Amino acid sequence: MLFNSNLFIFIFLPIIFILYHTLNYYRQINLAKVFMIFASFVFYAYFKYSLVFILIAYILINYIFYHLLMRYKSKLLLSLGIGLNLAILGYFKYKYFVIDNINNIFNLDIINPTILLPLGISFITFQQIAFLSDCYKYQRDIKTLVGGGYFRIYKL
Repeated sequence: MLFNSNLFIFIFLPIIFILYHTLNYYRQINLAKVFMIFASFVFYAYFKYSLVFILIAYILINYIFYHLLMRYKSKLLLSLGIGLNLAILGYFKYKYFVIDNINNIFNLDIINPTILLPLGISFITFQQIAFLSDCYKYQRDIKTLVGGGYFRIYKL
């Protein structure tokens, strides 16, 4: 689903907008956050549903790093979190480039299976890195996974 498609503009967006603001009107703030996370997953899954699992894994991994950073406030942990995010990005963005060049340089025939590049993987990665850096520097207190997921996924 594209942002400029009729499906998004006339069906998805109005439904999400009305339901989200209705939940907020009735002071169901946490439910509204869960709803927005779910709506973001639905939007993301419309492209390819299996990629939602990558997005969920991204959120969970960074949520674990968030808790570790809040507990130990270590530059090493921050570096590991950033490095892991960049490694995931590198895998999706540069896997073909690296394997094709290894095959060409060393005259090898390494199989390079096709993988689908997740939508917005660069944006998501740098958003996760900004989240970890912000938590390290300012000691952000995000008490729940819903709060942390909402903080990051809502911007998709």
